[in-house]
Amino acid sequence: MRLQSQIQLFFIIFILTNLFNTINTEFILKDLTDKNDLLKYSSSDCGFDFLVYAFDSRGGSFTDIKLYYRDGTDIPYQRLFYNETSSIFSFSTLAVSSSSEYELPIYGKNVNYPDTASLTLKYNCKYISSSSVSFKKISEFSIDSFGRITSLLKVDAFENKTPYSFLACSKCTILAENTPFGYILVQIKTDIPDSDIDLYFVDTNQSNKSISLKNYYKKQYFDHIDDYNTFPNLSSFKEASLMGDLCSPLMVFVSNSSDIYLPFYAQKSSNLFNKHFTYRLIKSMEDKYLYIGNFDYISNNNAGNSVSYELIYQSGSNFPSITLSNGFTIHDGSRRNYLEFEGIQFSSTLGYSFQPFYITYHDTFISTFPFGFSKGNVNNYEYDFSFLPLQNDPIVTEVAMYSVRGQKGFSYKVPTQSSTHENPLVNSFEFIKLDAFKYILKLSLSSQLTPVYQIKINDYQTFGLETLVKGDTFNGYYELLVDNFNPIKFIRFNNLDGGLINNQFYNILSTQRFKSPEITFDYFKLSDVTALYNEVDVTNKPSSNILYLNFDIDPNTPIALYLYDPTNNYISNKNHFKTENLWYAIYNTTINRFQIEFSIKANIKPGTIPYSIMFSSEKYIMSSILPKKAQINIISKNIDQYGPIFSIITKETFETSLNWNFEIKDDYNGFKNGYIVVRGKTDGNTNNFTLTTDNMKGGSKYSAQYTISIPLIKPCFAQDYIITDVVLFDEQGYNSTFSIYNSYSQSISTSLNNPFVNYMHDSKINILTADPLYCDAVYSSEPFIRSFSVSSSKIDVFSNSRQVDFILLTEDSQGLIHSQLPIVYLSTTNLRTIECKFTFVEPVSIREGNYSCSIELPVGFGYPDPILLQVYGIVNRGGLFGGSSTASLGDQGFINQIKTERSTNGGPIITGSSSITTEGSELWIYGINLLSTQISILSEEGTTENPTISKEYNTAVLIKNISPKSKPFLVISKNEFATNSFKVTPVSKVISNWVPPPVTEPPTNPPQKCINNCNAPLQGTCQKTGCVCIHPWIGADCSSLVIEVSPPKQNSTNPSTEIEVPSDSIKNEILYKSFISMVSLRELDIFGKVVEQRVFDKWIFTSINDTTYQYYTNITVSDQTVHINAILRWFTEKTTISFANQDLEMYPSSIKYTVEISQYPFKKQLNSLQLVMSAGLQSSSTDNICSSQQFGDTSSGDNSNFIKIQIDNHSLYGRLIKRCLLDDTIRGITNEFIDQKDLNISTRTFSNSQNQLNLYIGINIGYFEKSVTIDPDFSVILDHSSANSNSPNSICKKSGLTKTQIVGIAVGGAVFLIVVLIIIGSIIYRSQHCLPLKIIIYKIFKKSKV
Repeated sequence: MRLQSQIQLFFIIFILTNLFNTINTEFILKDLTDKNDLLKYSSSDCGFDFLVYAFDSRGGSFTDIKLYYRDGTDIPYQRLFYNETSSIFSFSTLAVSSSSEYELPIYGKNVNYPDTASLTLKYNCKYISSSSVSFKKISEFSIDSFGRITSLLKVDAFENKTPYSFLACSKCTILAENTPFGYILVQIKTDIPDSDIDLYFVDTNQSNKSISLKNYYKKQYFDHIDDYNTFPNLSSFKEASLMGDLCSPLMVFVSNSSDIYLPFYAQKSSNLFNKHFTYRLIKSMEDKYLYIGNFDYISNNNAGNSVSYELIYQSGSNFPSITLSNGFTIHDGSRRNYLEFEGIQFSSTLGYSFQPFYITYHDTFISTFPFGFSKGNVNNYEYDFSFLPLQNDPIVTEVAMYSVRGQKGFSYKVPTQSSTHENPLVNSFEFIKLDAFKYILKLSLSSQLTPVYQIKINDYQTFGLETLVKGDTFNGYYELLVDNFNPIKFIRFNNLDGGLINNQFYNILSTQRFKSPEITFDYFKLSDVTALYNEVDVTNKPSSNILYLNFDIDPNTPIALYLYDPTNNYISNKNHFKTENLWYAIYNTTINRFQIEFSIKANIKPGTIPYSIMFSSEKYIMSSILPKKAQINIISKNIDQYGPIFSIITKETFETSLNWNFEIKDDYNGFKNGYIVVRGKTDGNTNNFTLTTDNMKGGSKYSAQYTISIPLIKPCFAQDYIITDVVLFDEQGYNSTFSIYNSYSQSISTSLNNPFVNYMHDSKINILTADPLYCDAVYSSEPFIRSFSVSSSKIDVFSNSRQVDFILLTEDSQGLIHSQLPIVYLSTTNLRTIECKFTFVEPVSIREGNYSCSIELPVGFGYPDPILLQVYGIVNRGGLFGGSSTASLGDQGFINQIKTERSTNGGPIITGSSSITTEGSELWIYGINLLSTQISILSEEGTTENPTISKEYNTAVLIKNISPKSKPFLVISKNEFATNSFKVTPVSKVISNWVPPPVTEPPTNPPQKCINNCNAPLQGTCQKTGCVCIHPWIGADCSSLVIEVSPPKQNSTNPSTEIEVPSDSIKNEILYKSFISMVSLRELDIFGKVVEQRVFDKWIFTSINDTTYQYYTNITVSDQTVHINAILRWFTEKTTISFANQDLEMYPSSIKYTVEISQYPFKKQLNSLQLVMSAGLQSSSTDNICSSQQFGDTSSGDNSNFIKIQIDNHSLYGRLIKRCLLDDTIRGITNEFIDQKDLNISTRTFSNSQNQLNLYIGINIGYFEKSVTIDPDFSVILDHSSANSNSPNSICKKSGLTKTQIVGIAVGGAVFLIVVLIIIGSIIYRSQHCLPLKIIIYKIFKKSKV
């Protein structure tokens, strides 16, 4: 017993000791490995990398940490992050593929202390072989919204990984994009299209599973191709002189197919690779289609190349070699080091052709003429510019200059500005969702050594201290407005490596990862995608549409639509597209759907248009995998996907001017605007010409004539003038572009959009030469700056007063070209440069120039560094230019920089906003110091409103309840320090939030009740649809009788009908007249609001026969004539007619209106037309009668509406068919009553009463392209009972007193008499003379109680 007690005591002590050690342990291990990295697939083994966090509150050196396995074997590790108490280690292990989960215990301790910690790591290396894999094709190869030819596949047998390492394809590229788990996107390579595409799954045992995909390309096309031409039209392109560098020769061909994307391919003479030529469809010509393609002969290197192509199409053709001109060479320059800035100088006698220079220093600045050109002319010049090195730059950074071809001219290392540097500690971060893909990124940063003066996201978006909202550069809070459509991969501080990396740890204390907002989605959560219109006609007009998404995700998820742009199908990289081409989704709470409203350009290629539903630039759903109801088919009779071109060019040379005469042609879309730049080839003087339809000399937007003129005023210098740049836009936004120098990345784009396509054989067409006998000025000396002044040498770049004014006085002995306007360049760190172009002030003489300019600096520009000033672009009349760098301005004694500062009390500054439609609602405004400000809105009319502030931050405020506005308005932000305003221009809403019903087949009327058993069996029978009447009976219960009357009198004025019906009573001859007429045509928006109304006035009458008449009129809407034809037919006997595939019975004495309306210019595709008709009935009797009106569904099977206007026992009966012929297609329409006051027109009709009733009927017709035909009819009937006060919508008035009135009078009189008797009896009862009577009454009531 004692031994048992000792054993129990031992266990108690053991448990308490371990519990105590557990509670008081100082050393902790934690697994930080990403869960997605813990599952891998293999047919042999897998490698795993683990991250382990170790914490010891006692501190000490973490070199004393030991990690080991259960058997005591040390684990070799790498220490990634650490501080006094914490560290993160990484180590690797290998696992053999298996069907079960691995568990790996590891242990750790600080060798200076006895306690230990343990951790069990769990991971999977799942065995996989090709036998367990199956492929499923989700979509065939098709062109996607990025211009790629792709197919989507699903690979089964994988849980949450896409096994790219197991996949192989020789003729396709496997795109490792963020498709959902198990899905694979493949893209066809540009190989010879001669066979199907095979995709293989290959395991480590070399067994495989494959799927064969039908090739998108075909080696043999069965369509007919002709009219093959080249531009320039030469037998050999060797040494071909082209107008612009890197502008490819072009070819065009005509095909009878609009589905050719890449029918040609080419093989270089070196036989090193095959390459598809780049083509695109640009125009339709009746039943043929015009394509354009380029000879991509350009290599991105420094020297000329001689390349020959064999162009293969069926039998093939061979083209001679094409020679690339040599690239421009930049000579080595010299460094000029100043106290506060750096400078670079070089000179050249090799000539300059207005190509851009690329200057790199942390960022890249693309400099164009005249920046840097300080002296000489383009044949012999000096180049001199200054730049500001980064303060506290922690690294040695190279500054370099490159040509457009990538040739490196010179470079040198800028010494580091700081001996110590470190990345700041990120204390916290937070993303706050704003509008679309825009977020606020809040950062709390602290640093002991290096102040944070610059934050750069993904190396393309740079932020300065304008983002610092609290604290200072050593311990501050920052707010950055970021667009996460292109997800944040990393953030650098002060250009240092490291910083924040997406999905990596950022703070050892919190063991958290930095993560940019990420959308996790699954195709299967998208339960429905529907387009409002699955078929749209974009012939000569754009089209609007809505895409509805039923997606089981957060309604705040940013979603956008990206439509394939057929002009850019040469782009095979989706990263080329820009966010301005996106259509953003909103969440419609009424229907609980995302909806994306978008427009489709006019005259694009017919067929299904590809699109993508974008969650970011990396995550998207392609339309090719969506159901049929999500596809959008384009109807386009005309194709115009090329910008405006010069169809005719003539040149004129005069002593005093040089002229180009152009005819600009754009067949279908029409020319909208553009510009042309002409430069002097020697002195670089620049002439800008803006072209619009307002300043054309003649023609129309489809073929417009223009003249541009270069004035030559003596003294002048004889030189060539060259068109260096052209940009022409059509009405749909397509542009044609030309530049004499282009970057390599733009060469294909520029070549395939050349406005000089008809003149590529004439490399001099863009050059005119001044007459040297007239312009005889010679070189002398360069122009110089006589005076340069700045309004302030110091400016608060965080205030509302950030405007800087400059005044420049120049001089030249030969005279200045005053029209050549100099430019002052303002530069700060990272080569960030803005420019202010001077305007000309009246000169004192030809030798002097007086200029001024003003510019508002961006918020925070340059702070805390100075802003460097440089002036270039002064040109004299002797062919020379001049300019001054920052250093040169300082040498001349002029102000050459502006100091920047930041006030402690900052007022609000609004720098931008989200978009808002003319319907109002809500608006995000962006800026600085917006927190706790007063927001108001001032309209152009001067009215002020105070919207609701819904959310507010330092850099963004959401305001709501903004009333609808069609004109720009000011948003005003105010606090105790300052007031700031920002102009917002509303945009027209593409389509309203309201969801109109889709176009359907004509509806079927619901079953009606058989009232009075349809007066069967003689007058009608009861069917499933309701009462079906036997002629001549009619009505809801077949109790009304069609009256046969004489045909109405012929009306030669307008299509109105007056039917007279005599009374059947001999004693009381009462005349009934019915009236039917057409009143107006109205265009309604989707809310039923009238946007256009035309009242019918004059008609042209034609008598077809005794019973049929035709009326014609037309109206003008938006400069378009709309034709209306109405045919009225009177029926004298029962007749069966057919309309819209439906047989209709017409009774004697019925009249049918057949109305046809031609093409109508709808304001929007969602609008509708309403034909307004008037119907009335009038009786000559006014006594003892009622009128009544009724509207409902027929029950005879004709699926129509009926109207019934009744006076006494006579009615006008109208049948309004619910179908029409819309663009030769049967479609449904609706009918309704219209209140007279809603017509807003003078109707000249009588007031409704008991003996006359006039109603207005609206026949509602949906959007149509060509024409619509409707077919209502009317007849007069005799009712078995008269209208009375119980009839629907009755109006009654009778002579004498009705029974009800007599009863009311009798009852009222009796009551009055009783009241009078009571009053008299009460008076008598209270008098003394009534005492005996009171005694008798008392005795009677006393006895009754016994």
